[in-house]
Amino acid sequence: MVQLGGTACGVAAVMSVALLLPSTGSAASVYMSPLGRDAGECEDSTSACRTLQYAVSKASTGDNVRVMSGVYSGAGNFIDFTTSTLATNLTLIAHEVTNKPRAHVFDALGNYATMRVGAGTKVVGIGFTGVRRQTVATFGILWIAGAAEVRDCEFWDNDKAIGITGGKTTDVHIHSTVFSLPCEDATCTGGVGIDFLRTASYDAVVTATDLQFEGKGTGIKLSLGTMRITGIKAHNVTTVISGGDSSYGSFDLEVTHGDFTNNERVFYAYGYDPKLYPNFDGRARFESCKFDHGSCENCDGPTIRAGKRITVGVVSSGFTENSAGNSKGGAAAGRGGAFFCDATATINIESSTFFSNTAVDGSPGWCDPHCGFAATGVQLSGNTAGTDTGKCSWPPSVNATASL
Repeated sequence: MVQLGGTACGVAAVMSVALLLPSTGSAASVYMSPLGRDAGECEDSTSACRTLQYAVSKASTGDNVRVMSGVYSGAGNFIDFTTSTLATNLTLIAHEVTNKPRAHVFDALGNYATMRVGAGTKVVGIGFTGVRRQTVATFGILWIAGAAEVRDCEFWDNDKAIGITGGKTTDVHIHSTVFSLPCEDATCTGGVGIDFLRTASYDAVVTATDLQFEGKGTGIKLSLGTMRITGIKAHNVTTVISGGDSSYGSFDLEVTHGDFTNNERVFYAYGYDPKLYPNFDGRARFESCKFDHGSCENCDGPTIRAGKRITVGVVSSGFTENSAGNSKGGAAAGRGGAFFCDATATINIESSTFFSNTAVDGSPGWCDPHCGFAATGVQLSGNTAGTDTGKCSWPPSVNATASL
């Protein structure tokens, strides 16, 4: 597994090179290898089958499908685990526990391909790469369509890595997994890590720990549904988390122990038109996080952007040397640094620090007076517009004050 350097808000974010795989207990195993052949029962590494399709046809409920080192591609390896004729609660697991996920790879080879999991499927220690021609409506190289767990995996060079569907039945866990967002050639149209697929994920609940995102792209698209993250590290990402696709439903996000460095935006919520969608809203809460050195020039949002009917809470976190704003003027001018919010949004800050946050035209670097903005117990230093006393007013005709 890729090793993460440093500490995320006091919580170690170092992934061991050795995969910490779950105990398989007394579960039986079937084996697969790129050098195997689809014959027999695949009961050991010397008689491994070649394709995942054949391997799962030999598995019983609760069995392990052990993936030996190598690269797997083609239709026989991108299958649907939720098909009613297959066993349930299967575990797709790297066989060599000391190897990295990039040694056990499912490769779409630049084509559109998806592996659909659910029905209690676990995916452990596997690498996924090479999917193309993904769109807003398609499902990612790993499509989670029901209760499932993904752990100690790695995704790279994909249009879209994971797609979440499943409605009310979805109970999804994603742990200790790395997403390298940029695609490596001109055929790539995306670069999305985890995508909640609109109406198909309206009641999805995803619990995640120790995630890593790196490179230009979108880490998580939370159009609707619920996601709770403990431990996330993002570096050099265009948008780490986007939320609130305007016509599909509400979302609920909780992030604890986040380490966000050198990103354009950490959180960008589109919001909801109250006239068209009066029952929709969005909520995000960040606790014990650090937001450092974010930069977003000539765009309409800084580190955290709250659109219509969005509520954001920030607790015990720190913002240092973030800059944003639109030097060309217009509606986005001066709305930079730490926050940008719509008039119908609400932002509540508690016990947090803001040091040297700036906007290109000198407007408040740590706050935005254009919405319901309140702060208690904050420490301020070196932010633009002379707002270190707690007054948050820009332009001068706007009278808004943060209570220290």
